[in-house]
Amino acid sequence: MNILPLLFPVYFLLPLLASPGDGYLLKLIDSFTCKRKHGMCREDFCYLNEKQIGTCPLSRWYCCRRKK
Repeated sequence: MNILPLLFPVYFLLPLLASPGDGYLLKLIDSFTCKRKHGMCREDFCYLNEKQIGTCPLSRWYCCRRKK
């Protein structure tokens, strides 16, 4: 039995997850979890329209708005 076809998804997704920075796949996950209501991380803080709206988790590109 050849296991190569079973490992194909792993070989395909691994470069996306292991790319420099967070990786493209993780950026997509971040943006979809906020339902387009997200800010951008700069240093340790999250900004939306140049207003600080929260803090960023470790090494994230996007951050969700604070819940009111």
